[in-house]
This record gives sequence, structure tokens and C-alpha cells, in this order.
Amino acid sequence: MLILRMESGSDLMLADGWDEAVLVAAGTDPFALVEEAVTAAAALSGGARPLREKRLPAALDVFGWCSWDAFYTTVSPKGLCEAVSSLQSGNTPPRWVVIDDGWQCTELDEPFRQAPSMMPPLTKEAPRSAILESYMEGEIEMLGMAARDIPAGTATGSVMQEVVATKSMDYPDYHALVQQRAAQPAQPPRKRQRLLTRVTTGILEYFVGLFAGIFQALVLIIYQRLVDPAPPDSWPARAFKYLATGPLKQQMLTFYAVSTSFTRRLTDVRANSKFSSPDGTPDDIASGKPENLGLVVSHLKRHFGVDYVYCWHGLPAYWAGVAPDAPGVSKYGAELRYGKGTPGLLEVEPSIAWNPATLGGIGIVTNPQALYNDMHHYLKTAGVTGVKVDCQAGIGLAGETEGGGPINAYRFHAALEDSVQEHFPGNDCINCMCHSTENIYRWRDTAVARASDDFYPTDKASHKPHLVACSYNSLFLSALALPDWDMFHSRHDAAHLHATARAVSGGPVYVSDPPGHHDHEVLRQLVLPDGTVLRGLLPGRPTRDTLFLDIARDGRSLLKLWNANPCSGVVAVMNLQGASWDRSRRRFHVHNASPPPLTTTVRVTDVEPFRAFLSAAGAPVGSRGATNGHAAVSAGGGSAYSYAMLGGSGGSGRGSGAGQHAGNGLGAATAGKASRVGLPDWIIYERISGKLQRVAWNDELEVKLEGGESTVVTISPILAVPSGPHFSPVGFTNLLNGGAGVLALKYLTGNNGAGTGSTHGGATGSAAGQPWHSRHSAVPGNSSSNGGCGTGSGWMTALPGLVGSSGGQQVGSETDALEEALAAADGLGAAVAVQLRGSGSFLAYCSRAPQRCWLVSGEGSKGGNGGLEANGSAGGAGAGQGEAGNEGGDAVEGGGQPPSQGPIAAEFEHSGDQLTVQVPWSGDSGRQVLLLAFGPEGQAS
Repeated sequence: MLILRMESGSDLMLADGWDEAVLVAAGTDPFALVEEAVTAAAALSGGARPLREKRLPAALDVFGWCSWDAFYTTVSPKGLCEAVSSLQSGNTPPRWVVIDDGWQCTELDEPFRQAPSMMPPLTKEAPRSAILESYMEGEIEMLGMAARDIPAGTATGSVMQEVVATKSMDYPDYHALVQQRAAQPAQPPRKRQRLLTRVTTGILEYFVGLFAGIFQALVLIIYQRLVDPAPPDSWPARAFKYLATGPLKQQMLTFYAVSTSFTRRLTDVRANSKFSSPDGTPDDIASGKPENLGLVVSHLKRHFGVDYVYCWHGLPAYWAGVAPDAPGVSKYGAELRYGKGTPGLLEVEPSIAWNPATLGGIGIVTNPQALYNDMHHYLKTAGVTGVKVDCQAGIGLAGETEGGGPINAYRFHAALEDSVQEHFPGNDCINCMCHSTENIYRWRDTAVARASDDFYPTDKASHKPHLVACSYNSLFLSALALPDWDMFHSRHDAAHLHATARAVSGGPVYVSDPPGHHDHEVLRQLVLPDGTVLRGLLPGRPTRDTLFLDIARDGRSLLKLWNANPCSGVVAVMNLQGASWDRSRRRFHVHNASPPPLTTTVRVTDVEPFRAFLSAAGAPVGSRGATNGHAAVSAGGGSAYSYAMLGGSGGSGRGSGAGQHAGNGLGAATAGKASRVGLPDWIIYERISGKLQRVAWNDELEVKLEGGESTVVTISPILAVPSGPHFSPVGFTNLLNGGAGVLALKYLTGNNGAGTGSTHGGATGSAAGQPWHSRHSAVPGNSSSNGGCGTGSGWMTALPGLVGSSGGQQVGSETDALEEALAAADGLGAAVAVQLRGSGSFLAYCSRAPQRCWLVSGEGSKGGNGGLEANGSAGGAGAGQGEAGNEGGDAVEGGGQPPSQGPIAAEFEHSGDQLTVQVPWSGDSGRQVLLLAFGPEGQAS
């Protein structure tokens, strides 16, 4: 039985039925099916365009840092600089900074701007901010003790997240948090008080706050134990709703005012006084200093090399919207609208009936376009490059008088999308806390969205469920936006698990480490020395065989996430058993603190573009015998992987379009044992064990993981190079997704100046009598980079169509240096050129040892070719070495190369079928070409 509940969010929006309420779709490819269905639903319901048609922000390709879990609302310019500098010290420089909540001008409603006082005669001349600060000091002290054991991921814990954090960790500063809560606008100086009066006032107000905190702490404990886990219609839930909305409403609002930011409202679109200079501190919050956000942003860019700076704001501007009576924002016509949960929402989360939006209301502006235009113009003028737009679901709660939540969401999202396009033309916007379809279907142009609830550093039970939610939500969200798996802490018990997930997610990679609290070894597996990151080309999603498994609670299943790189596929495997979201408790819950080790298998067909290629080539990928239980797929059907958004040429990115791409070029240029269908063999590399295997397309690799463990598996087809080796690149083994550092491949064959050149598609042409360097006239190539045609020109990828026409431009200034290396190698049997970005230990499957190995950098002018005579060593004992040439050939300290360097000899080791090359960082971008030269077939290396 299917039960549908239609809720508008307003008693004014009623109907007996809707003509278009349900969309039903069916198909054999789950990824293509979801993309098609969600795209169609969005077009019908809200106008969001599919992700494949959107522009991705450039900030996604660099490493980022966010201020939230480092400082919460105590963020300041000094803290920003300390955090960026601290990350740079470990050679993991952030080039993207997100200034989260805490930079805006906000205020409490008038009744909550003063503390309750037992000593009016003493305090009538004291500054209100000083009184309130003393009161809050005592109240938060007691609340913090009570909240110490409240998980951050619960309804109560998320509301009190900052208080919980200050009591659980040594950051942010506890007193700084109190200052932010008690901050008042700068006031004229008062008559000087006697020292005794000031001290007495402070002490008494502290104890007033302490006693208030004791009462609130008792309520909090009762609530957490009795009300929070109670069913929606139970007597504890009904009784607390009565008290919270009636006799205790004022006390509830006071609690929210003291312990949270959720009842504060925006009073100005400009930054607060903390952001008056790069040296600003949390103490400056009420200093009255004029803001100078532009100076802070330019300091980050000029002194720390930060390229992108985002600022946080809410969809209603701030958590409780815009202050109706504040002079700085009065022109926007804000009116208080009180939240009202729909019956469906209240069944899932009864606390909506007494949350801050319901009790205190949200200041909803009548003209969100004017608000966003002014705010974003101010930010753009200050040098800010983008925004993170949070608390989007709150707009829907306040739709009772607006005709319903969806209508409210439509007004605000339409204004937001227009303003982002005008002020941030790089489409630099992250949608956050936005998972109701009234928000999702309104993302017309913005292309990035959070995939889950917050990362909660103090809630140990939340980390595995966080990754589960991101994985499966990505299946749905990725049709319209690139899922953002949120920030994480690099120095944390779950850091490796989070890092592995981010490496394969395809989304942004950013942390929220406090200054000095980093694990640079974890970060260097994600971040290149120039502050860029290697992302997968697609949104990471669960493999077919894990889509319908309970990978958190069944005690049997591991999660597998697949993605694609330019020349390989990648599968992350994680053991997330043992913790989950418990609906009865309404909290993350550890149900098995010691989950057992589990085993799964990884296959070539786990990577969907490879499955599409194999299916198009006639492999029986739908046969249970061939794939050990994989879901069936029709032999002629391609899959939808949004190739168009990645720059692919031809095809629609759906159905047969994806199949067309996948079938363009793998077959003729590959070697294989599966001769029955003429399919290539493949390599599978598992990172923890370092095991590299050659397999047929239907073979399996067994992976075993302990609880909380994760690993990454790289899969790539083997290329059979005429007169050369069987070759397949793995990538950089020092990086979690090192396969993403392999941008393209090229091989050439020749015999003393005569031979053939071949692109990835296997097309060949005669080139008799021409040396390699003249036959290589088109480096990086004028032919189609998806492997269709050309003679010795054009770069190839293992996933045709993913790089597209831009792939031929990727080598750029390596052309001259590569020509020089090819000329020196002329007369050998074959050559393989691998276009790389990164540094470290490069691994490849290579059936023969190369005779020569060079690195060709595009940085600077050509050097000499003194290093071109150097050899490597076969057998695994030694490493190839050689001088770099006559233009300052020694490598610079730290692994870089002098800017004048041309082709240089590379250290390599060949053992069995494994080739390892040590690749130093090259120039500014880390982009270079690895050239391997092989003797004629049958000649000893």
C-alpha cells in the first residue's frame, strides 16, 4: 500500500487534489533512472536545471578551510589568519576560505537584551553589555555542565552546539562565546562607576545567571531523558508543548537567547566590528569600530595566497531573519512570521512545535531581491567571491501567511539565484540545510549543495551515519547539484574515514580545523603542494550492489562508492557498521561499539562507465554467473553520467549518449584474456595492502576491513602498446585518489624512424621515414581527444568523452620539452607518455621495463639533454638516476624543479610487472609528462 500525504504548509492553501502529484519512472539502470526522474520532477515542480547544464565553481578544485567548527560565532580576522597560516606550515595551503556564521551584525529582540537583575540600584548605571555578560557567564557555565553529555546531533544538541563544543574541547574560547552572546551596539560612555560597585554588580549578576542556569539545566536534563525520545503523540511530548508554548514560553526564549544564535536577527548587511582590520579579535564585537571587511579579505588574498573567500548567510538573511525595527535594514520591510510545522514534519521531529522559529518567529522581508542585492553587492565590493546559504528549510516553516512553504521558498530562491548570477558570476554558492524538495527543486542555476546534516566533531556516534547519509543522498541530489559532504577535522578519530570519503565524493574538500590542530599526514593525502585537490569527475555514489543494503546496521555489508577519473575508475570501500540514526531515540546511536571485520568484493563493473563500455562491447554484464549477482542491464543500453557537464563531446549525457561515449575507444588499443568478446584485461590496485593485480573484466578482488576502516581501489584498463609493453597507470600511491593525478595517456611506436602512431581509439596511420619528433607534430594534438582519429597525436583517456575537446590542451607548454625527449628516444621500439599532475610515488602496471624514463615539465624553457642518457634499473634493486641537464639541473630542495628545466631523467624501479617512478613537484602547477621509452619487442631492457 502506498500512502501519500500532500501538505502545503498553510491553512490558506487547500485543495481536494492535485493533477501532478506523483512521478513514476522505471528502468534497468538505477543511476540513469534517478537522474532522469529527479530532473523531470524538478522541471515540473520548481524549475531547477540538471547539474549537467550548470557551471561548477572554480573553488571546488582547491583545498578549503571553514571557520565554523574552529571558532563557531567567535570567528574573527585574527583567527582566520592563524588558521590559514597554521595549515600552510604543513605544506597544505588552503586557497579557499569560508567565513561562517559570526561576521554579520545581529541583535536580540529588545526584551532579551538585558539580563534579569536582583540589584536595580547597583546596576542602573552599569553598561547593559557588562551586566548581560556577567549574567550569561553564570547561566552558560551551568548549562554547559548539563549539556556536556548531550550529543551534538540531537535536536537539543544542535541548538546548543556551541555551548557543547566549548565544554567538550579546548576551543573555541568560552569567554569569547559569552561576549558574542552579550554583544550590544556601541553605547555612549556612562558615568564612571566606583570599583566596588562594578565588582559587586558583576558577582551578583553572575550568581543570578548561575541560578537561572540551574533551573534551565534541570529542565534540559528532564527534556533530554523524557521528552526528546518520546513518540509525537505521547503525554511527555504533549505536556512539554503546552508548557513551552504557554507558561514557560518566556523562559524558553530566554534559554534560546543565551545559549544559541537562533533568535538573533540581522540589523545590517555589513560586517560587525570584529572585521575592522586583519588584527580584529572576538573582543572587538562591541567596540564600535567601523567595519572594513574588504581589508580583511585582501589581507587573506595578498599575504596568504587565498584565491576564494565565501561568506555565510541564511536564506532569510540570519537564523531569525531580519530585525523589523533595526534602522539599517528597515527598508526591506521585514515582518515577523511564526513557524508552523506541518503534521508530517511534527511526526518526524516534534520539537519543531517549540523551536526558536515557532516561539520567536522569523523576520521575513517583503523584498528578498533587494536584500540579497545589497548584501551581495557589499560582499563583492569587499572582495568576497561567493556565499554559503544556510537554514534554507526554515523559510518553509514560516509560510503559513504566505500561501505555504513552497511559495515562500520560491520567492527567496528566485531572488537568491538572480543575485548570485549577478554578483558571483563564477556560480560560487553552496546551498546548505536544504533537503526539502521545496528548496531542492528551486536550485535553478546554483550547482553545489550540502548532502547531509552537519559534521559534529564532538558526537562520536554521528560520523559513520554522516557518511551513510552523504552516500545515499548523493544518488538523489546529484541530478541537480554536486553534493558537498561538508567539512571535517583532520585531527580526529574518524579523520581517515572522512578523508577517504571526500577523496572519492567528487565534491569539495575542506576542513574546519582550529589553528594548530591538524594532521598534515592526512591532509597531504588529499592536498597537492599548490593547494589544489584532485577530485573525481562525477558525484560519488554507492555501487549497484550496495544500493539496497543496510551498510550501517545489518552486520554484514560494506559500503562501496564509485567514481571516475580521467584514466581510471575508483571505488572507496568503508566499514560503517556499528552506528546509525536511531528514530526512536532521535539521535545518533552506537549499537555496536566493536563491529566485526567484514569482507566484500570489488569488480571492474562497479565503476559505471566501465560497465557501460563492457555492455556496449557485448560483455554479458547482466549475467549473474558473469558478475556474481550484479543487477542486470540491457546489452545495448548506456548509462547517464552527465558527460556533457564534464566537457564531453557528443551525446546527451543520458541513455544512449553515455553508451556512445563509453564505446568510443577502449577496444582495439587494449589487451585481454577475454578473447571470446575481444575485451581488455584490467588492473586493480588496493591501497592498504599495496596489492596490484591483473584481472579479466569479470574477476573480483576481495577486500577485508575492520570496523571503521576504509580503503581505496583503483581500476584501469590495460593498453597493449604495439612493439611495447602492456601498460596501465595506477597513479600516485601517496594520495587517496592518486588515479585522479593521471590526466591522459599517449603511446607511439617506431623502428629506427619508421612505424605507426596510435591514439586511444586504436586508429593508426603510416608514418614511414619520419622520426618520432616530427611525427609528433601535433603535441598535444589536433585530433579528437576522445580517441577517434589521428596518427600519433591526441591524448587518450580510459574514459572517452570525459576530457572532451579541452583534453588536447592539457599539456600546453610541455610541447617543446616533450619534442626534445622524443627526438632523443628516436630509434627505440615504443614510447608511452603519461600526462600527470601531482608528486610522489607514481605506480603503473608495465609488463616490460623501460629503457629510458624522463619527466617533461611545462614550466620554463628547455634545458639541456644531459639527463636523457640515464637508465633505470630492472629487477627492483636499484633506481634510475641521472643529471638533469646543463641549466642548473639539480632538483631544488623540497622536490621542486628549477624553472629553466627541460626533460630530466626520472628515478624509477621495475619489479615484476610493477613500475614505480618518483615524481617531484614541478613548477607552480605540478603538471608534467612522464615519458617511458622501450626497446624493440624482444630486446632486453
